[in-house]
Amino acid sequence: MRITGSTVCLRKPCCTWGGQRCESGGSVAVAEGFEHSSVELRWARDQHFADFVQRLREGVVGTGVRLVDTCVLVTVRSRYLKTCEVAYCHSLEDPSGISETPRLDERAPDERRPVFCASSNGVTIDAYVALAKNVSKRQRVPLRPWRAGTWLAHTRFRVRCRNDAELFRPQPLGDTERENLKLPNGTVTFAEFDGDITDPEANNHDVCTFWVDRELLETIDAQRRASAGEFLQRWLFAEFVSAVVLEFSIVEGGESPTSDDVGDSLIGKVAGLLAGRRASEEHRSELLRICQEKPHMAIAIAQDVLGLRASVGKSMRASQG
Repeated sequence: MRITGSTVCLRKPCCTWGGQRCESGGSVAVAEGFEHSSVELRWARDQHFADFVQRLREGVVGTGVRLVDTCVLVTVRSRYLKTCEVAYCHSLEDPSGISETPRLDERAPDERRPVFCASSNGVTIDAYVALAKNVSKRQRVPLRPWRAGTWLAHTRFRVRCRNDAELFRPQPLGDTERENLKLPNGTVTFAEFDGDITDPEANNHDVCTFWVDRELLETIDAQRRASAGEFLQRWLFAEFVSAVVLEFSIVEGGESPTSDDVGDSLIGKVAGLLAGRRASEEHRSELLRICQEKPHMAIAIAQDVLGLRASVGKSMRASQG
C-alpha cells in the first residue's frame, strides 16, 4: 500500500479467509466452504496498529490532502456474480474509530454479503486510502487529487476456489456485432445460445455468449463502485439468468430433469444460484421445475436473490442526493 507522492510504503495488511491467510498483494486458493468462511482484514499486527494508522495519516497529510476528505475503504468484487460491494469504510479524520480487524463477509449479524455467496470463482478484495468526497472548488490545487473515489493508497488480495469458473463473461456489442447477429440498433443485451445448457461437461462460454452494449460496459467499468454501476451490474446478471431460464423453458420438454441430471451445467449453476448455497438437492430440483414450467416466476426469484430492489433504490437515492 503506497501513498501517492510520499515515501510511505505499507505492506502490513493481510486478509484471513477461514483458517487461511493472504498477504498484501497476494492470492490464496480456498478448497472447501468458500461461500461459508468468515473473512477478516487485519490492517497490522496488534502492537503495530496504532503506528500503522498514524503513518497513514501522515502520508495523507504529506500529499496536501485534508484528513477530513479521506477514508479507508474496502471493496469486494465477484467476477462470478458480476458485482462489487463496499465492505468497510471509515474516515481517517477519526482514527480511533477504525476497526483493527473489520469483518468483511457480514453485512449484519447472520447476514452474509451477497458478493461472498458465490460457490465459485473467488473474489478480489481491494483496500484503499481514498477521497471520500469531492474537494470543493475553492480548495482544489493543481496536480492534487480532488475527485471522490480517487485512491491515494491501494493494496489487493485475491481469493480463488478450486472450481474456479465464471458463470458468464459479457462480450462487447457494437455496430459490427449487431449487423452480424441481425439485431436492431437499439439492442442492449443479447444471449446467443450454441450448445446444450443442461450438459454438465459443456463449457459455459461455449454454450452461451452474452452480448452487452459496448458503451454500457465501458460506463459500468468507469462507475463500478458507484450506486448506479452496482445496480447495472446486478441488472446485467439478472438479464443473463433470465435468458438462460427462458431458453431452458423452451428447449426442455417432458419431465423436468433433476439437479443430479444437470449437475454443473449452465442451467444447473443457475438453479443452484436461485436455490441458495445451503439448498438441498430436492430444493434445487424444484427450482429446475420452476425454471421449466414457470420461467417468469424463476426470473422473479432471481431478482430477489440478486437484490435488485434494494440496489435500484440505493441508486435512485444517490442520484437524488
